[in-house]
Amino acid sequence: MGSGNEWNRIIRERLTPLLGAPPDAEFVDELAVHLAQTYDEARRDGRSDRESRDAALRLLDESSPWVEAARERARRPVPQRIREWTRKEAPVPGERGASMYKLGIARDVRHALRILVRTPAFSAVAIMTFAVGIGVNTAVFSVVNSVLLRPLPYPDADRIAMVWVDNTREHIKEDINSYPNYRDWRDQNSSFAHLSGYTEAAFALTGAGEPERLIGAEVTANFFDVLGMKPIAGRLFTPANEVEGQDGVVVISHGLWQRRFGGAPGAIGQTITLSTRTYEVIGIMPPDMRWPEQAELWKPLAPSQGLREARGSFWLPVMGRLRPGVTVQQAQTEMAGISARLAEQYPPNRGYGANVVGFREQLVGGVERPLTVLMASVLFVLLIACANLANLLLGRTAARRRELAVRTALGAGRARLVRQIVTESLVLAMIGGAAGVLLAYWATGFFVALAGDSIPGAERIRLDARVLGFAFAIAAIAALLASLLPALHASRAAVADMLREGGRQGGPSSSRRTRNVLVAAEVALALMLLTGAGLLLQTLWGMQRVDRGFQIDRIGMAMVSLPGGTYRTPDAARAFYARLLEKVRALPGVESASLASGILQPLLTNSAGFFFEGKPLPPQEQRTEYPFESVSPGFFETIGATIVRGRAFTEQDHAQAPFAVIVNETLANSVWPGEDPLGRRLKPGDGSNPQAPWLTVVGVVRDLRRADVKRHIRPEIYFSSLQRTRNTQMIVFRSAGDPAAVMSAIRREVQALDPQLPLFRVTTLRTALSNTLQQPRFQATLLGGFAAIALLLASIGIYGVTSHAVSQRTQEVGIRMAMGAQRSTVRALMLRQHVTPALAGVAIGLAGAFGLSRFLASLLYGIRAVDPLTYAAVTLALIAVAVAACWIPASRAMRVDPLVALRAD
Repeated sequence: MGSGNEWNRIIRERLTPLLGAPPDAEFVDELAVHLAQTYDEARRDGRSDRESRDAALRLLDESSPWVEAARERARRPVPQRIREWTRKEAPVPGERGASMYKLGIARDVRHALRILVRTPAFSAVAIMTFAVGIGVNTAVFSVVNSVLLRPLPYPDADRIAMVWVDNTREHIKEDINSYPNYRDWRDQNSSFAHLSGYTEAAFALTGAGEPERLIGAEVTANFFDVLGMKPIAGRLFTPANEVEGQDGVVVISHGLWQRRFGGAPGAIGQTITLSTRTYEVIGIMPPDMRWPEQAELWKPLAPSQGLREARGSFWLPVMGRLRPGVTVQQAQTEMAGISARLAEQYPPNRGYGANVVGFREQLVGGVERPLTVLMASVLFVLLIACANLANLLLGRTAARRRELAVRTALGAGRARLVRQIVTESLVLAMIGGAAGVLLAYWATGFFVALAGDSIPGAERIRLDARVLGFAFAIAAIAALLASLLPALHASRAAVADMLREGGRQGGPSSSRRTRNVLVAAEVALALMLLTGAGLLLQTLWGMQRVDRGFQIDRIGMAMVSLPGGTYRTPDAARAFYARLLEKVRALPGVESASLASGILQPLLTNSAGFFFEGKPLPPQEQRTEYPFESVSPGFFETIGATIVRGRAFTEQDHAQAPFAVIVNETLANSVWPGEDPLGRRLKPGDGSNPQAPWLTVVGVVRDLRRADVKRHIRPEIYFSSLQRTRNTQMIVFRSAGDPAAVMSAIRREVQALDPQLPLFRVTTLRTALSNTLQQPRFQATLLGGFAAIALLLASIGIYGVTSHAVSQRTQEVGIRMAMGAQRSTVRALMLRQHVTPALAGVAIGLAGAFGLSRFLASLLYGIRAVDPLTYAAVTLALIAVAVAACWIPASRAMRVDPLVALRAD
C-alpha cells in the first residue's frame, strides 16, 4: 500500500460525501494510522495486497463506527484557528519504533488540546482545580525549601553548633553562660576546633544626619573561624583586640558598606562614631554573613575585669566549630562532663549542665514541626483535588464510552487508551501548573508577610529553580493520580461490555464504586484538615483572649539608650529621663507616661538570685533566679495593672530613700504563703554579702502575663527606676487616641534633649503582643485557609458525583414516579445512596484525626488535641455539607416530568 498521505487522501475522498464537508485533519490522521495498522496486520497474516486493502477500507463503510464518530465531530467542529495550530503532518502508516511512539505522543497532545477547546467548562474547572492544588503546594514548598532544605551559607555548616547552659534550676534548656565558664569550656574541650563567645549589642551611628540605630555584636576574635567566614575586603580583628582600650575596631556587613559607604573600597580605614565612641573600619564581610541575625557590624568582645571573673553573671551565648569527624552527640558527652567538673569545683555552678545543639537545628528547630504540618496539609489539599479531578474524569470518560469502544474495536490497545487519557490530564495539569506558579508567587509573599519574624531567614524565601521544578513535578504526579483510575476503567471496557452496559444509564457498577470511594477519600482528608484547623484556630483564639493582667489599648512604647561615654553616672541618666518624662507628659494626647526596662518578657530575661530574710536558703542546685524590671512611678497606672496589696512606686522612692521593691502575686504566694509580704526584706545574692542592700517589699502587683502564654508565670520583682537607673529604658505612655500619632512628637523631644540619640523599637503594646503570636497565627491562618479549600473541593466533588449519578438515572426516577412513588421517598432514597460514601469518609477521617492528634499536641494551647467539641462541630459541618451537596441535584431530579424522563432514553 502507498504512503500515509495516500491513506489520508482515500479517507477524505470517502468521508467528504458522507459528511457534506471534509473531515478535520486530526481525525484523518488518527484514522489513517488505524487503516495502516489494519492493512499491515492483514499482510502479516498472509493475505494478498488487495485483501488487506479491502480489510482496511471496511473501516470507511457507511455503517462503520468511525463514520458515525466522524459525523459527531462534524456536528461539533474545532475552531479553525485551533485546528491550524495543532495540525501536523500525519505519521507514516506502518512506521514502528521510537519515532512512531513520539508521533503518537504528539498526536495525543494535539488531541488533548482539541478536547480542551471543545469542552471549555470542564477544562476551566480542571485547570482551576489543578492550579489551586499545585499553587498552594508550591508556595508552602518555597518556604520549606528556603528554611529546611537550602544549605546554610557557611562552609561545613554541619560542624557548627551552639553550646548552651542546660539550666535545670529554671528548666531552661538553652541558657546563656558566664565568661569564666565559657573560658573553661574553651580551654578544656577537645571536640571543638574553635569555641567562641558573643553577645548582641546595639549602637547609635552618628555623624551624618539623623542618628541611626544599628544592631551588631561583640564577638571573640575566633567568632569568624567558627562560622568559616572571611572578609571580602580588609582584615579581621585579633585576640589582642579583646582588651578594653584596644577594641576600637569594627568589621561591617556588606549591606552597611553599601548603604553607608556606597560600596566604595575606601571604606577600609575610615572611622565611624558608634554611641559617641570612634571606631576604625578594618573589614567588610560577604553578604552571606548573617549571624547574629540582623547584625550589621561586629566589634571585639572586651569585657571588663569584673565580668571576666564573675562566674555567676550569665550574659554570654557560646558557639563552636566541631573538629572533623566529631559528632554533636560526642561533643555533648564531653561538654556535659566538663560542666559536671565545674559544678564540683564551683558550687554556684550546680544545676547547670551543657546542651550542644547543631546550628541548623538551632535555626529551624522551632519551625520544623509547624512547617511539616503545613506541608502535610497542602498535600492533603492536592490529594482532595486529585480525587475531585478523578471523579470529573470518570464522568467524562463514561460519557465517551462509545468513542472509546470504537477505538478498542478498531484495534487500539489498552495501553494506547490509557496513554491518551493520561496525556489529556497531563496537558490540563501543565496548564494548571503554570497558573499555580503564578498563584504561588502571590501566596509566597503573603505567607512571608504573615509569618513575620517567626520564620528564620524569611527574606530569602523565593521561587527558585528547585521550587519551579517541584511545581511541575507535582503537576505531573497530580495528573497521574487524577487520571490513572479513570483511564484504567475506560480501557478495561471491551466493545461487547460497552454495548451490553450501554442501556444502563447508571454506568458500569465498578465506575460507581470507584467514584464513591473517591468521595469518601475526599471527605476523610477534608475532615482531618478541618479538625486540625479547628484546633489551631481555637489555640490562637485562646492565646488572644488570655487575661494579661494589664491593658493593651492606646499604649505606645519606644526605647532610648544613653551612651555610657556621655552619661557616665546614674545621676546623669536620671536627670535626662526626668526631663524627657516631663516633656512627654506635657504632649497633647498623652494621658500618662512612665519608664520601664521592659514590659514583655523574653525567655532569657534579666534575672538574679535573692535571699529572703527569715527564709532558709535552698541547696545550691535548687536555687532559682527571679526576673526583675526597673519601672518608674506611674508605670503600673499607665498600663492598667492592679496593685492588690500595699502601694505602687511614688516620687518618694528616689535614690536617697530606702530601697523599695514590688513583687508579683506568684512570688508573694511562693515565698510567704499565708503571710503578709508587706515590709518583708530581701537582698541580691545568697545573703552573705554585707554590702548588698536590703530591699523592702512595699506592694504586691497582680500577676502580669508578660511572657509567652504557654509559659508559666514566674515570680517577679520590680525596682524603682529612680533607685536602680538603667541607661537603656523604654518610654511607656497611654494616649487619648492612636499612640502612633504621638510618636513623631516624642522623637522630636528626644532629639531636642540630645541630637545624638535615636528613638528605636517604636511600636504599640497591642502590636508587640500581636507579634508574639506570629507563629500560631501563621499556622492557624494557613491551615484554616487550606481546610476551607479542602471543604470547598469536597463539596464540589460530592455535588459533581451526585449530579452526574442523578442525571444518569433520569429514566429510573421517571419509572418510580410513574408507578406512584412519592417525590420525598425517591429523594430520600437518592440521598441515602449518595450521602453514605460521605458518611464512610467521615468515619475514616475521624480515625485519621485521632491518629494525627498527638502530632499537633505541641502546637496547641488551652485545648486538648482530642477536643470533643471540635470533633463534633467538624463532623456535623461536613455531614451538613454532604447532605446539601446531594440535596440540590436530587431535588432537581424530582422536578422532571415522568413522561419526559421515560422518553429520555
